[in-house]
Amino acid sequence: MNENDAALAAYEQGVAWVDRTDWGLISVAGSSRHTFLHNQTTADFASANVGELRSAVAVTAKARIVDWLRALVREEAIWLISSPQRRAVLLNWWPQFIFFMDDVQLSDLSADYALIDLVGPQSGSLLATLSDRDFALPSRGTHRDTTLAAVDGVVVAATSELLGEGYTLLVPRPHTEAVREALRQSGALPMPAATWEALRVTQGRPLADHELTEAYNPLEAGLWDAVSFRKGCYIGQEIIARLDTYQKLKQQLWGLAPSAPLQVGDAIHVDDKAVGVVTSSAETPHGPRALGYVRSSAATEGATVAVGGVAATLVALPLLRRGRTDL
Repeated sequence: MNENDAALAAYEQGVAWVDRTDWGLISVAGSSRHTFLHNQTTADFASANVGELRSAVAVTAKARIVDWLRALVREEAIWLISSPQRRAVLLNWWPQFIFFMDDVQLSDLSADYALIDLVGPQSGSLLATLSDRDFALPSRGTHRDTTLAAVDGVVVAATSELLGEGYTLLVPRPHTEAVREALRQSGALPMPAATWEALRVTQGRPLADHELTEAYNPLEAGLWDAVSFRKGCYIGQEIIARLDTYQKLKQQLWGLAPSAPLQVGDAIHVDDKAVGVVTSSAETPHGPRALGYVRSSAATEGATVAVGGVAATLVALPLLRRGRTDL
């Protein structure tokens, strides 16, 4: 069994860990922090309580995607887990929206904490074994601090980027290797990047510079759960509300099961007419798989499309939504 197969088996039956040390961590502090993020993202931060998690999309005034964020509501600040390619973008872009009377401080914590995901049905049990004796695992959508493998100040968030049980660890960077070694000694297997990519594409986790770009909006990307339709005005809100009301999405993100590997950027055709584009491609245990945006008028589950002479079937993606879940 090679390392990819072993990691996949661990994800399905035990526990694997994913190195996300290149992902960003941004702190939004100050007494206006909830209002600022409420106005600049799609999530409801006005009602956010300490210890909670929020899924939020940072958008432009035209409701185009800047980044999909995981937010940890801390006592003294709100921490945002950002895509590796978007940390600097957000830190350079957001200050223009901080005005004279606002009490908001943005800072980069990426050099202070490293991210590690634990995924698999035994991930919770492993955390309980390595943590403080009195530590209770956080429930879904929350986070807690703990001492993990004798390392103080580890934040455990009950979320991950893949299906199934999982947790994101925010580890003080000087102790990253100590935590990794403790995971190895406890039987957790490291997941190679290729395995994570195969799972991401198969399950439909959109990624910056692929599915998450300013060419698309959160609803087209299937991120309905990251949008609050009950809060007031925020950047891009008018456009998103109109798209929801009239159900007029130009395109949507789909999975593709092709007969041969596809290339990112290839056009997707139906009856010789271009109806979309491939945004990600990966080899998986089930054969080649891909993600792509397809015009809503041409897309139905199970439909056959053509990509550069290769036939592909459109498949639904378990991590994405096609409509509101708050009704």
